[in-house]
Amino acid sequence: MKWQGKLDYSAKAAANQNLFFLPPIQAEIGKQPDARNWTVAEFAFRYPSGVTSYKLLDRGKEWGEGYVELDNHSPGYKGEIVPIPEE
Repeated sequence: MKWQGKLDYSAKAAANQNLFFLPPIQAEIGKQPDARNWTVAEFAFRYPSGVTSYKLLDRGKEWGEGYVELDNHSPGYKGEIVPIPEE
């Protein structure tokens, strides 16, 4: 393990928080990754419909939003993570 954080979902994160895509961090173990110049993919899986929505985030904006309908009856059905065309 490199880093682990306990998140506070009841509060709003500071604008300058390094891990901008997370709620405020209450406690942590290890060395926090430096995400200042990252682009992050956020996925939301809707079960049992088999739809995964996604958006790409960086510190200043959201972009590349979309969704993928998955065949939840397929033997290769894996659920949450899907290819993002904009990547």
